[in-house]
Amino acid sequence: MTEIFFNSTMQSFVFSPLMGVIFGALFTGLTSKPSNQAPKTVVETRRVYIERRYRNSRSTSNDDGGGIFALLFLLIIVLWKYVQMAPLIHEYIQIGLVTMIAFCFSGFLMSILRGQYTSHEWLERVFVPFCTLAMCFPLLSLAKEAITHDLVELANSSNIVEFYMDEISEYGRYFLMFHVIGVCTLILLATLSTITFVHYLALMNQRENGSLHYFWTWVTRVTSRLSGNGAYVILIILLVVTALLLNGQIANWVTPG
Repeated sequence: MTEIFFNSTMQSFVFSPLMGVIFGALFTGLTSKPSNQAPKTVVETRRVYIERRYRNSRSTSNDDGGGIFALLFLLIIVLWKYVQMAPLIHEYIQIGLVTMIAFCFSGFLMSILRGQYTSHEWLERVFVPFCTLAMCFPLLSLAKEAITHDLVELANSSNIVEFYMDEISEYGRYFLMFHVIGVCTLILLATLSTITFVHYLALMNQRENGSLHYFWTWVTRVTSRLSGNGAYVILIILLVVTALLLNGQIANWVTPG
């Protein structure tokens, strides 16, 4: 019986979306519909509730040739281990994406049912992060297609020096480096999209002084840096860059010859 909970298919298609639905419903389902006196639009709500605080911090760092060499060697290890564990890594990313999209969709649907969308502007604000999150699925498919079974077997049957220096071509080295960076930006894109979506859910749900008002205020405050048009620009740039990294286009540009 316990094997069901560790089955990858059940985790991907049952448990992860179920968790997303439950958390999304709980996240937005306990707040009452805003009254007639509450702000209706995004601009009005932000003006009433959000307090921005900016802190400037400066840091200095010194680096030398030894540090650069160590980072390059660490990068080679990461590339080698990534190829070895790619199927498992992709599976966990997929579970995370399904949970995120189910959470956002449930929160969106619950907010509609509870009358939180008092202006079309709210729908516009959540549309972009929801779309960029949804686009993470075809990007993950690109990542899966790039790491073939033969490449995984090759990484598992050779040591790190053989794999990186002898078994793959110069283009392959560049491709793997940018591919791993693309997987990282994919995770970042999904996370930032979800946070941006959550910001507007929290913003619209705090317009009534209920028992969760302070919770919504806190969530709005900690996610406020990922709001506004600037956040949308970041998400779109990340989407484009991730696609170029994962489809091998950037590797083609930088490979000599």
